Amino acid sequence: MASISEKRNAAGQLIGYRAQIRKAGFPAQSKNFTGRDALAKVNMWVTTTEAQMVVDTFVDLRQAKAMTVREALKRYLREITPTKKGRAQETARINAWLKDPIADYSLTNLSGPILAEWIRKQQAAKLSASTIRNNLCIIGNMYTIAVKKWGIDIPRNPARMVQYPKKAAGRDRRLIDDEYDRLVSACLRCDSIYVRLAIVWAIETAMRQGEILGLTWGDVSIDKRTAHLAETKNGGSRTVPLSKRALVVLAEAATAQPDRKPADRIFPLSRDGLYNAYAKAMRRAKIENLTFHDLRHEATSRMVENPRLKEAQIMKITGHKDWSMFQRYHQMRVGELADLLDD
Repeated sequence: MASISEKRNAAGQLIGYRAQIRKAGFPAQSKNFTGRDALAKVNMWVTTTEAQMVVDTFVDLRQAKAMTVREALKRYLREITPTKKGRAQETARINAWLKDPIADYSLTNLSGPILAEWIRKQQAAKLSASTIRNNLCIIGNMYTIAVKKWGIDIPRNPARMVQYPKKAAGRDRRLIDDEYDRLVSACLRCDSIYVRLAIVWAIETAMRQGEILGLTWGDVSIDKRTAHLAETKNGGSRTVPLSKRALVVLAEAATAQPDRKPADRIFPLSRDGLYNAYAKAMRRAKIENLTFHDLRHEATSRMVENPRLKEAQIMKITGHKDWSMFQRYHQMRVGELADLLDD
C-alpha cells in the first residue's frame, strides 16, 4: 500500500512530496520528490515500484545507490586484491581509478555510456588497448564481487555494456644485430649491477620480470642447476634449468651478497627501480621499442631455435599452458627458416 504526503517549508509553502510503499514480503520503500512536476514524478515512482513488486521484478537499490564506486573499490582493495597473485599491479590500477572522477558515481549511476566516454578519453591519451582493457576489468570484477559476495543488488554491470578496445597483435620484437651487447654495455653504467644481471638472467631463463624479482637464494640449486618458482602467473609451480651463463649470473650476484641468507632475493631491485634503470640503459644503448618482457620473447625464441629442445620441454621451462599462448613466442628468424628448407 502506498501513501503520499506533502512536504512544506517553515513558511508553510509546498516544496515537494514524500512517498512510502509498504507491501507484504518486501522492505518498506520511501522517496522524496521536489521541484517541477514533483507530484507527477511521485505518482510515476509509486506506480512503477508497485508494478515491479507485483510481477516480481522489484530490486531494492538503496544500498547500491548509497555506495559510490570509490567506496566499493576501497572495499575491493581491502578484501579481494590481497588474495591475488597480481595484487601489486591491481593495487596500482585501483589507485588510479580512485583519482578518476568516475569514482564519485554511485554504483547505480555509473553507466555504459559514461564508461564508453572514459574509453574514448583513454584512447585519445594514447593508452594501449591492453592497459584500457585491464583497467576496465577492475570495474567489471568489482561489480561482480559486489553482487555475488557482498549481496548488493545492482541491476547491471556497466563494464559489460561497453565495447572493449581490441587487443593488439602479439609482439614479435627480437634482439637484432649488436643490440644485446649494446644493452649489456649500457648497464655497466647503472648504479646497481643487478640491472645487467637481471637482463642476462631473463634471456637465459625466459622468466617473467615478477618471477625474477621474487627469486630467492633458497629457490636455486647450483648443484642441480635449477631455479624453483613456487608461485607463477599461470598458477602452480615450475622448475627452470639453468644454463652456464645463468650460473655465471648467480656467481656474480653471490659475490655482491657475501652475507646472503636463503630468504634474501637474488636480484634486490624494486619493480619501479628496474623499470627506470632499464629505460635509462635503453636510451644509452640507443635501442627503441624493446620492453623488458620482450627479453622473454627472445629467450623462448632462442630455445625454439635449439634443435636439441622439443616444444613440450620448452613449454615446461617457460611455463606456457597451451599452444596458442606459446605460439606468440614462437618467433624463429625468417632467414633460419629458409636455411631449414635446404636441409
